[in-house]
Amino acid sequence: MGKSIVTQISNKYKSVSPLFDERTKRLWAAAESHEPGWGGISAVHDGTGIHR
Repeated sequence: MGKSIVTQISNKYKSVSPLFDERTKRLWAAAESHEPGWGGISAVHDGTGIHR
């Protein structure tokens, strides 16, 4: 997984995470994991620290 993808996800997460409760955080992570395709779940985990 490219470092830039993880960095992009991390930056997005940092900007919106204060607005999320636990449910919306996980919904956002699930939606975000589809964008990069294969390896997206790992990229979201690496970028946010949200467990799989």
